[in-house]
This record gives sequence, structure tokens and C-alpha cells, in this order.
Amino acid sequence: MIKKTALEKRVKRRITARTHRFFAVCSPGLKRLCHREILALAQKNNPDDSTLLQGNESIITDINHQGLLPLTFQDITIIQGGVEFTGSVQDCYTANLYLRSPSRILMRIAKFKAENFRVFEKKLGEIEWELYLRPEISVKYEVSTISSRLYHSDAIAQRAQKIVEAHFQHQDSNSLGFNANQEMAEDKDIHGVSTVMIRGEDDLFEISIDSSGELLHKRGLKEYVGAAPIRETLAFAILSAMGYTGDLPLIDGMCGSGTFALEASMISRNIPAGFFRKFAFENWPCFSIGQWYHMKKIAEANIRYQCQKSEYIENSCKDAKFQKPSIFAVDRDSSILELLSRTVNEFNLSSYIKIIKSNFLEIDPEGLTVKCRTLVRENKNVKSDYEGIVSNSCDNGNMSGKKGFLVLNPPYGKRIGDKNNINQIFADIGRKLKSDFRGWCAAVIIPDKRLLDHLPGTKSLIPLFHGGLEIHAAIILL
Repeated sequence: MIKKTALEKRVKRRITARTHRFFAVCSPGLKRLCHREILALAQKNNPDDSTLLQGNESIITDINHQGLLPLTFQDITIIQGGVEFTGSVQDCYTANLYLRSPSRILMRIAKFKAENFRVFEKKLGEIEWELYLRPEISVKYEVSTISSRLYHSDAIAQRAQKIVEAHFQHQDSNSLGFNANQEMAEDKDIHGVSTVMIRGEDDLFEISIDSSGELLHKRGLKEYVGAAPIRETLAFAILSAMGYTGDLPLIDGMCGSGTFALEASMISRNIPAGFFRKFAFENWPCFSIGQWYHMKKIAEANIRYQCQKSEYIENSCKDAKFQKPSIFAVDRDSSILELLSRTVNEFNLSSYIKIIKSNFLEIDPEGLTVKCRTLVRENKNVKSDYEGIVSNSCDNGNMSGKKGFLVLNPPYGKRIGDKNNINQIFADIGRKLKSDFRGWCAAVIIPDKRLLDHLPGTKSLIPLFHGGLEIHAAIILL
């Protein structure tokens, strides 16, 4: 047995064995959805708003009974910019792996008042940085201030960098060893960047470490993207608002890079949001690669495969050509469909996503989905792990009489070209919905609420923020 170093013992005692405060950063409009997700993951009811969980007792797969350590989420609170919660480092890993709505997860490490740089530097110097950062990993600093005497973000970042570097220079190099993580060094090259987040408001500074790395909307699937693709976090919010669980067909009618189709395929297969990507916490001193691999193995065991469910196929599941896709990605741009096809093939999603080159206005939804819908409905016991965290706008989630789901992200902004065309585009969409999609639940992204007049059916609006633009998703029961 390899003897643990003094630092490893401190890390275990001070970081791994204790609970910490974490912050799930959310885009505008997604805080309540993130709050519901965390409640579902923690399997807690919210006594202040019983409608959040839609009355479902089994909301998300019972992770505690699948071999993972017990979750310790506590004090889940909506605050400005996102959702705070208390938990262990394991809970932080779990949040990054499973949550679909936040942009990133921060770990709070210090909070202090500083009205001048002397006090600021003294407080930063008191932080035991070796518990949170590895000296061989590059560090960057992101600073924001509001109504503080120290307001120059570059000056704050420069001082923070100087203090952290000096801290490691004064550490005994022998005390920074990590015997327990040698397996990590042997398994892969140590690389990446750690990010220290510094936020000052009214001279009160909060110091955090980013656990996510790249923003969480990057699922690790979509290497090839088109112009102004919608973020996966927003796609999840819209699918959730529709009540999509994977039990009925979905058509992504103007798919572009395929964000909706890919996100829907992950939901229907029960693939965790972060399953295909890496995270910044993998470079933390407390990171246990064995524990992380165990979590990933449990997640992989719960991924749904069509060959395990007879309702999705007509013949033997041994041959993928017999499987019936339930998600249809439609676009008229051959080049972007070719890129999407690479992603679908690379991640073995062809039995779930069918790519179709066509103008949305010319497709026959019944011809695409009738067989798929019949097969899916044969099994009434299959439930999505995301049932209950959605705020269904389509008939309160009662989809027994519905034919399927449709999502449309028409061109707008720079993609529209001539702005005079936008009214015609939405008028054509409205006529198509009215003539061919009766009985469907649709979501149409609109850049201007006045365009809602072109769309039929019972409508509700969800405000979204994308690329600096305030847009809306119209959820429509046709």
C-alpha cells in the first residue's frame, strides 16, 4: 500500500470529507428549471412550491441505489444568477455529470470584505491554495465587480496571480506530491486550465473555483456547428417545457447543427449531459479517478439501448437497420447535414436520429412518424428519468392523444438576410402547422412576439436569451 503524503491527508480531511457551498450558474430564465433539476437529483420535495415536482415520486433514476455514494445536497436555493447548494465534492461531480440546464458549477472557497488592495492581498494569501489547485496546472482568473472600491478587474487578476504563484513557490516541493493520483498521471497527460473566479460586490469578495471547465452546454457531442447554433441548455429548457420524455416521435424541422435532435436523443437514451466530455475538477488535488470512473460506469449501465426494448424495433435487435428512429432531423442544407451525420455516426445515434434533406414545408409528418409512434406506444411502462422536472405546457404532459413533438428554430438575426422575409417565413410556417400538424405539440423560436400572430393553436411564451438577443419560444398545442 502506498503511503499517503501529508498534503493528501489534508486534502482528504479538509476537502473530500467535508461539505462545501456550490453555485450552479444559469443563463437568464433557466434558474427555476435548474432548481427543479437539482431537487430531482437530490430527491427532495420543495415544501414552498409543491407544483415544481409535478406530483411525481420517481423523478430521476435513483442514483443512491445504483452503486454511487449517498448524495448530500442540502440548502438548495435560487439566488441571483443561478442556484446555490451545499454538498460534497462527489455531489459536485454528480451535478456536472447529470444537470442539463446550468452553464457551470462553481465551488465557493472564501468570502471576505476588502476596501483596499492591502486587505485584499492579505485575505487571498491566507487561502490554502494547494488544497484547490495543482501547481503543474495553468491558472486563469476571471474577475467581476459591482459597487466596490476595488473595481479594476485587470489589477485584481494580476494581484491574485502574483499571490497564488508566490504561495506555491514557498511550498516545500516534496509536500506537493500526490501518490494516490499517480494512476491519473499514468492514464493521461496532465493538462487543461483551472479557473479562479473573483466576484466583488459592495467591497465583499467571493472567491470560487470553476469545476466545469468549458461551459456545460458543450456536451462533448457536437464538434461540427453551423451559424449561431442554439445552446443545448436552451434546447433542454424548451424540450422540458413541451413535456418531451422520448416516449413520442420528435421532428427537428429546421435542425441546422442538430442541437434539438442530439439533446432529445440523449434524453431518450438516458445519457447524462456530461457523459462525453471532460471537466476542470479532473485536475483538482482531491480528484479520485477511481471514484469518477465508477460514477461513469454506473451512468453507462443505465443508458438505454433500443435493442433492449422490443417496442422500438420490428425485428431482431441484432441488426441496427431494423431499428426505427424516433427523432427526425430535417434541413435543406446538405453541407450542415453532412456534418450532423458525422456526429450521429460517431456516437452511434443513427438508430435514434434519422437525417432528412428536405424543406420543412414539404415534409409529411405522418409518413415519417406513424410506424415509430405505434411501436413506442406499445410499451406503456417506459418512463423517462426527466419526467416530473419539466413544466409541461402541452396539455399538462398528458400526451396520450398527441401525435408527437415538433421543434422549429427558423432563421433570424444575421441568418435571415433580408428582414422583410421574416413575416413570410412565419406565415408559411403557420399554414404548415395548421394543415399538417394537428394533434402535435410544437415549439417555435420567435425573435419578435408580433410574429406569434402567424401561428395557430393554443400558445404560451417562454422568454429566452441567446447570443445577446432576447427571443421567445412559443409552445403550441395544435
